[in-house]
Amino acid sequence: MTEPANGSFTNNVRPTIKGTARANIPVNSPASLSVTIYLDGQEIGRTTADKDGNYTFDLPRDLSEGPHTVIAVGASDAVQSLNSVPDTFTVDITPPETRIVTSPGRFTRARDVTFEFGAQEEGVNYLCKLDDAADFTPCDPTYTFTNLPDGPHTVQVYAVDRAGNLDETPEVHEFQITVADLSLLGDGIGGCSATGQDASLIALGLGALVAGLRRRRQSQTH
Repeated sequence: MTEPANGSFTNNVRPTIKGTARANIPVNSPASLSVTIYLDGQEIGRTTADKDGNYTFDLPRDLSEGPHTVIAVGASDAVQSLNSVPDTFTVDITPPETRIVTSPGRFTRARDVTFEFGAQEEGVNYLCKLDDAADFTPCDPTYTFTNLPDGPHTVQVYAVDRAGNLDETPEVHEFQITVADLSLLGDGIGGCSATGQDASLIALGLGALVAGLRRRRQSQTH
């Protein structure tokens, strides 16, 4: 049996069965070769092979998700061939769910940033897109974007599984590369996190700003 390939994955719930059957048919015999198809141990239909033994069979119903095994048996005038080697394939119509496992923080001074991607199933491939790139391109599960310029950036990634199912909603991570001293940005919860000399400079700057505003207000009242 040639299709579906043994050990393969497909998102086609009615894959076409193809193969080549051999039977003990005399050379130049007008007899035709009948091929019986068994799916998961049950006969599901018959087809006729051509003069070279090639056959094609269309499944009469949709297959459920999961592994399936097909066996073909050829016969001509009650002369039966040996069973084909069992062909096992897996039907998978469920898209993978892409995850960004690790990524840079919202702000970073690193121009080379590394991402780690994941999904809820094994054997997936990933496609990535940085900023306004024209297309998504293949990327490894651990991927580093290098030599990025200052400013905001957006990374999009989606997974494609072994059956060809594509995640319909790519994962997105936004971050900004800045040369500023990130310690002055604070933690976003308890206020500024700067300490020591940085904190003193901030306090002096704020004090000067307040004093200037007061002098301006006083001059406007006179």
